[in-house]
Amino acid sequence: MVCSALRRLRYAGSTRRLHLVSRRAAAASAAPASASAVGVSHRHLSSFKREYATRGDERHLDRVKETNPQDVEDSIIFDGEKYTPGKPQGSLPTMVYVYPTCPHCNKVLAFLDIVGHEHSTMVVNPITKAEIKWSETYKKVPIASVAESTLNGSDNIIMALFDKWTTHTNKIAKGASREDYDSWNKRVDEEIARPLFRATSTTWSDALKYTSYVREISAYPMYIRFVHHMLGTFFTRVGSRKVAKRYGIVDPDGELLVAVQRYLDDFGVKQQQQQQQQMFCGGEVPGLADVVLYGTLRSVQDFDAVKKLLAADERVKSWYRSMQAAAGHEQE
Repeated sequence: MVCSALRRLRYAGSTRRLHLVSRRAAAASAAPASASAVGVSHRHLSSFKREYATRGDERHLDRVKETNPQDVEDSIIFDGEKYTPGKPQGSLPTMVYVYPTCPHCNKVLAFLDIVGHEHSTMVVNPITKAEIKWSETYKKVPIASVAESTLNGSDNIIMALFDKWTTHTNKIAKGASREDYDSWNKRVDEEIARPLFRATSTTWSDALKYTSYVREISAYPMYIRFVHHMLGTFFTRVGSRKVAKRYGIVDPDGELLVAVQRYLDDFGVKQQQQQQQQMFCGGEVPGLADVVLYGTLRSVQDFDAVKKLLAADERVKSWYRSMQAAAGHEQE
């Protein structure tokens, strides 16, 4: 009798598992319809093994392949039948996964705004990173989903799109090579981003503000957002102290001002009243040298450090306002 009972239990368990698998299969087959209703295309992995929906109102259910940025083809990103730069891009959505205060993310967003590439953004929780769990090979931001491609990292995103866009628009300076971009980007990261980070996270109140966006992610309960905000603030303060100690940053505001002034000097940027044609590092229109600096500063433009910087130098302020106008961003 005991053996018979055990056999019946095993059969019942197998039946329940079979029903569960069947229900999951039915749900997976219905997923494309829900994706089209939402109207947002997103990334799945190259193996096409999973259906995934991020938390929140936007669901990412379309399965597409993850592409090596170095192997992006024109036909993948800019298919002539699907997409023409400068025209509405409803058939080719672009989603950028970001942290709002991340300088690298803001470089990408600034570039897309300047060239007029329509896009949406998804704010990523820096603690859980649940919004990018679909990415198995890259766990940082920014990540850009363009057509059926996934581009990882600001350098790869900007340069892959820059090579395609320069033949279709006059809104950004042409002729920059990958070596040029890497040189300008490295300089901004080392000479400007470091003192800027220190200047915007010196006190606990600044650190709280630096990660306050976490509390706006409505997909999480209030208490979870509070805990993540506190954790993010703690890690920001720890990172700020490490950066200051490692690179010998004593006066972050002063060092930031000097670094930005020297950067604009080297590109011959003048005040608009003096020489309008050289208002940007790229000349008459913004270039990639402008993009990397502007994106870095814009990531924390509401902080006192950036406000002090703009108030301290009229030329820097004039350049920054011109960049805001070129990108279509509001001026405060």
